[in-house]
Amino acid sequence: MRGYRRCFMMAVLAILMLGYTTHLYAQLSTQAEIALGAMYTPSLRPNVRFPLLSTDPTCTSVSDGVFWYNTTSDIMKYCANGSASSGGTISGTGTTNLVAKWTSSTALGNSLLSDSGTNLTLTSGQLLLPDGTAAAPSLSFTSATGHGLYYYNSTNLGLSVGGTLRMLFTTAPRIILPSTGQLTFTSAAADGTVDTILARDAAGVLAQRNVANAQTSRIYGTFTDASNYERLSLSHVTATGSLIAAETAGSGGDNLGITLTPAGTGNFTLTSGQILVADGSVSAPTHSFTSATNTGFFRNSGGRINIAIAGSIGPSLASGGPILGTGMAVIWTSNATPDSGTTDTFLYRDAANVLAQRNTANAQTLRVYGTADAFPTLTNYERLSLSHVTGTGSVIAAETLGTGGDNLGITLTPAGTGNLALTSGQLLLPNGSSTAPSLAFNLDTGQGIFWSSASNYMGIVMGGSWRWTFDSFGPLMISLAQLRWSADNPLVDASAADLIVLRDAADILALRRTTTAQTLRVYGTADAAGTFTNYVRASLGSSSTVVTLAAETAGTGADNVSINLDPAGTGTIQVDGTDGITQTCIAAVTGLVITKGIITGVTCP
Repeated sequence: MRGYRRCFMMAVLAILMLGYTTHLYAQLSTQAEIALGAMYTPSLRPNVRFPLLSTDPTCTSVSDGVFWYNTTSDIMKYCANGSASSGGTISGTGTTNLVAKWTSSTALGNSLLSDSGTNLTLTSGQLLLPDGTAAAPSLSFTSATGHGLYYYNSTNLGLSVGGTLRMLFTTAPRIILPSTGQLTFTSAAADGTVDTILARDAAGVLAQRNVANAQTSRIYGTFTDASNYERLSLSHVTATGSLIAAETAGSGGDNLGITLTPAGTGNFTLTSGQILVADGSVSAPTHSFTSATNTGFFRNSGGRINIAIAGSIGPSLASGGPILGTGMAVIWTSNATPDSGTTDTFLYRDAANVLAQRNTANAQTLRVYGTADAFPTLTNYERLSLSHVTGTGSVIAAETLGTGGDNLGITLTPAGTGNLALTSGQLLLPNGSSTAPSLAFNLDTGQGIFWSSASNYMGIVMGGSWRWTFDSFGPLMISLAQLRWSADNPLVDASAADLIVLRDAADILALRRTTTAQTLRVYGTADAAGTFTNYVRASLGSSSTVVTLAAETAGTGADNVSINLDPAGTGTIQVDGTDGITQTCIAAVTGLVITKGIITGVTCP
């Protein structure tokens, strides 16, 4: 009986859901009647009455549709097509709130749906829906049938909004958005103000952007609450730039670094712009290293870039170049890498304005190359070498090898009218020779000075020929050599010489010139050279007609000056001539006194 009542109530509920809003009367027969109160009148409850019969009545075509309950068989029956029919036996039991279902063709039982009057619940199993489409998703809503979920394909579940596919959930698992799709976050509930947006800028480019507000992305290391955390912050301020910051609060660490870690041999590359850091200090340089945070680079108060080594000041870099403090050096090692090999070459500041190349263990050499192979081959070169050998002295050398020139000179070129000055010691030259004098001249290497160690003399070469020799006794000249003087000062033209001393023949010294008579003067007293206003002198001169021996005086010189001819011992003064002069004749000549000896070989006229 309960099954029939339940079935009937479901039928009545179906009729009510179809929206009948007026009284409905169904005439069953003279023995049965159904009266339904109008649905719009909640106070009226449906009243259904069936006749209770112990035996079935006779059915005719007129009584088709009449229902009754057979109390004998406990079955609900009805007339159909002029005969009684029960429609089968319905049996079963149920559970409160569970919606009934046919467990067989004649029995009802519990379904998986629970109807509490407030919620409709699937107690187990699955709710299987049709596939649906984006325009008509199978799981949708009365107020918006274009919103919902539907079957996209075997690996994707589609989310449709407004009849358009907006998102796919895949078996990967993934969430797939269209190119214009966004993940947005609001300031409060889901319908609050949108302020944080994740979107696709381009292929492979995820963007956090909002046209109204600058965005910040935070990655937390620790988070207890909004007042206790450590985090990385990525942000961008318009017209200022991008900011990567380590942030901390509350129980977060006080000193947080930012580490950039390329993979493998990769590098951190700044393609444009600058890396701007704080100035730092010698104990905490801003450009430093994980293993030694007090070693690196910092900016000092003078605006220079300083190097800090283990917390101590090192060289600095200024606009003019590197600056090294007292005691600092530029050092080279014997190896291709600076952290191995033996340090052997040092550049120091010896004193104010003094640069030194020195090493306490080794003598140093400075080389300046003219030509050379690519470093460090050095099999073909020309170079200047400056070195010092302890106990020997300093060496300036021109060196050559391989394709370098065979004959390399060393040129010393003072500026302007400056000179090459040797302030002490000696200038030691090789001996040289008459064909290659060791001290020669740039414009004529055939003129100069050489030394003969075999004969112990110094030679002077002129025009490629050996002209003068100086030994311990003085100068020695070749037979054609001359001593010449000119009125020019300085001498600019050798042809202007007007006084010439030379060798006439073996053991004969001559004062002669082809165009002008010469005079030899021997001074007794005289002014300073060049004045010639006060003097006493003997003059021996010669012209084309006469030879003159005269005593000459001027200014403060004596007025009466004799000429003395003074032979030695018993020697005589001899006059070899054709004029015929005797001692008596000579004695009669005023001013001529013969103190001893006689004049022979002549006869008085």
